[in-house]
Amino acid sequence: MNHIGLNHALMTRKIDMLATSLLVIGNVLSIALFLYCHQLSSETELLQLDLRQRLEATNKPRLNRSLSPINAKEYAVKHDEITAVNAAIKEIVLPWPALFKSLEAVDSVDVKLLTLEPNAKQRTLHITAVALNTESMMRYVSELAQQNALKEVVLQSQEATDISGKKAIRFVIGAAWKV
Repeated sequence: MNHIGLNHALMTRKIDMLATSLLVIGNVLSIALFLYCHQLSSETELLQLDLRQRLEATNKPRLNRSLSPINAKEYAVKHDEITAVNAAIKEIVLPWPALFKSLEAVDSVDVKLLTLEPNAKQRTLHITAVALNTESMMRYVSELAQQNALKEVVLQSQEATDISGKKAIRFVIGAAWKV
């Protein structure tokens, strides 16, 4: 049997500078990332604490704030402004759901709606539509008059027109909606 003897003490170690520098850079970046995450979590905790304090401050009744005496004239002006704003809001708000349900309840294949023009101040609605014949037009007007959301349904005008080469009737209906 052959005998082999190894002497490791005679081998020289070769240090790879690239591997060592990558190891050092990786460690530095890991430490920097850890410190950045720690800073972010600290800032998050501070912001949550600040948010909780603000919420508690808004929920507490403010007993220590100074109340300035309100002038009767200023109060009257503010009251008038609030009343005017509320009146404007009531004029703007239209009962769209009830109006659309009423219009959808009147199902007519021969009548097509063209425009709906509401007037909030007068609480009226002008409907422009097209029908293929007078019977369809009159049936549509009478069925619309039977709807609960509308009152005073009136055929205001009608005129003959052509749609894609077919004779039709264009008409306008006036109605008021119930309050």
